[in-house]
Amino acid sequence: VVCTRLNAADLQSIYMKLQSPSLVVAFKDLSHFRRQILAHNAIRLLKNSTDANGLSKEEIVTIKLYVSCFFLYIPLNEALRSEQYEQIKTWLPYLKLFHNAIYKLPERAGVHCHV
Repeated sequence: VVCTRLNAADLQSIYMKLQSPSLVVAFKDLSHFRRQILAHNAIRLLKNSTDANGLSKEEIVTIKLYVSCFFLYIPLNEALRSEQYEQIKTWLPYLKLFHNAIYKLPERAGVHCHV
């Protein structure tokens, strides 16, 4: 198996061509088990999602899933760190949706950290 190592320009070229998908479409290429876990968490998060920044409920859930669901965070970051296109391509639709949602948030000054 030959895996293609990505450079920033190649990844950006592929990524920029993607249309922003729905959350359902963003997860279509994940394993059945992972889709079921994420769907369950998404439904739970949708019930309590309100926003003053112009984000749709789907965009809010996209962000909340990343920060609160290790079934998403761990494999997504492992794929990104691998720098292998075959591992990353499954996540590109989700990343596009996540990027569009994050981009709508207002900037905040200060120190940000992750524990």
